[in-house]
Amino acid sequence: MDYSSVPPEVHQKLADLELELEEGDITQKGYEKRKAKLLEPYQSGGGNSFHSESSLLSAEARNVQAVSPAPNFQQELAHTGQSLLWMIFQWRIPKDCQSRGVR
Repeated sequence: MDYSSVPPEVHQKLADLELELEEGDITQKGYEKRKAKLLEPYQSGGGNSFHSESSLLSAEARNVQAVSPAPNFQQELAHTGQSLLWMIFQWRIPKDCQSRGVR
């Protein structure tokens, strides 16, 4: 597909869409559907070239998404927060109460 025929506002929408995919706001399937819908008016007769280009971009996006730490980062952050709260809780209890099992 020749992207030179695509207006700048559609380029911006595509960039926003790609960002949503990278941030995990949409799925790969949702990305492909919305991209196809945005580019549909600008496709020239050969639908196969668009599909193969879309598949290539999808493979690149999957590779980027596979190394993205976003989902694990949130879990690790929550675990770290819980650990910090437990440490603060333990620190605030007087040491003599801890040794006697009083809480």
